[in-house]
Amino acid sequence: MLVQLISQFDRRVLGKKLTNSIRPKTLKFLERVLKDMETPRRRFYLHSNDRFSKEFAVCRLIMLLCSVELIDELSSVSRSMMLHCGLSQFVSGMMYFPLRIGGFKPLYQLHFDQRFVSAFNEEGYTQLYLQLADQIAINPEIKGIISASWWHDPVLRKISPDLGFIEK
Repeated sequence: MLVQLISQFDRRVLGKKLTNSIRPKTLKFLERVLKDMETPRRRFYLHSNDRFSKEFAVCRLIMLLCSVELIDELSSVSRSMMLHCGLSQFVSGMMYFPLRIGGFKPLYQLHFDQRFVSAFNEEGYTQLYLQLADQIAINPEIKGIISASWWHDPVLRKISPDLGFIEK
């Protein structure tokens, strides 16, 4: 399946609006996927394997490579998740998303991939947000960006000052 998806990349990507920075990075990633397939990896090609799931999503063109993170372009705000934060948070969210951004979807959701850890620095995140801005500029239907991670915690700067660049 991966080989077929990759071999059809040029045809399948025609329906996508990708920036000049995302397309070559994706091609390089797909070349690496093909090369990695030459050496079998035990229990790698399982949906329960996060790395494989992300590779498969990139091959399917539903996740995009953007600097230090992957973009899931099929995301939305979970109303049930808002409910877990209490009634006032739920009511606030139910008002905010339709009124301020025009709905609960489509949103880009960011996902970190350990394979990009070498770019996990201030420069990598600057590139991420610049590339995201370019990608949203050519895809105005995208309402915003969501991300959930411990490194978005407000006390991160106190605990790990060297990671404070993420919150800038």
